[in-house]
Amino acid sequence: MVTFEGLTSWYDGYKTCSGLDVFNPRLVVYALSGGMYQNYWINTGPMDEIMYYVNNDIDSVKNDIVQMTSGIPLDIKLKGYGAERKELNTKNQILSAMTVYGFLSYHDETLKIPNKELRIKFDDALEDKSMVAISELVLKSSEMLKATLRKGTETMEKLIQEAHDINIPIIKYNDENSLACVITLVYLSARSKYKIVREMEAGSCRADFIFYLNDKSKPAFILELKKNSTP
Repeated sequence: MVTFEGLTSWYDGYKTCSGLDVFNPRLVVYALSGGMYQNYWINTGPMDEIMYYVNNDIDSVKNDIVQMTSGIPLDIKLKGYGAERKELNTKNQILSAMTVYGFLSYHDETLKIPNKELRIKFDDALEDKSMVAISELVLKSSEMLKATLRKGTETMEKLIQEAHDINIPIIKYNDENSLACVITLVYLSARSKYKIVREMEAGSCRADFIFYLNDKSKPAFILELKKNSTP
């Protein structure tokens, strides 16, 4: 059954200049007509063209894509929108083009991936072999989820350490956002099965990551990270 909450998760996330929420109307109509949520974005031509510049890491834009795919918004001031350029030579031009095509949402100098449908497309992009080290990290995410569900903490520690040590410029040692990127990427395959909430209020403190199951076939779990101490 299609619900307002489901439509919000899948197709909302855009903003007007005044801050009002905007859905992708075309995709809402498809979901209501078909009676189900899915990726209705058939024309991937513009995304494929833009990902060429991302894969070649023009102006270090790959780091920003990894950050946003990990659920961390990007603070940036886009200088003019436009998708008419034949070549995109700067980070600003690439991200502006992605905003114009609707792949990103921009409001109040904050850029992010707007909804679940687009997150799925970016997840797929990270698995592409052209992303090199990042794709290797993402491909291990299924192993990470299996280790977690069987309480295989040694395997979990090993995979997190490997992910942390991979030579991705965005990852800075002990930087909170960078470490959050690592955790999100090693659990990328869990997104189809779980709703992942970061930094949720829990009593007198915050839970680092809570994994809410989409169905009752698997257990929910909380991931709490500590340095030189116990949870």
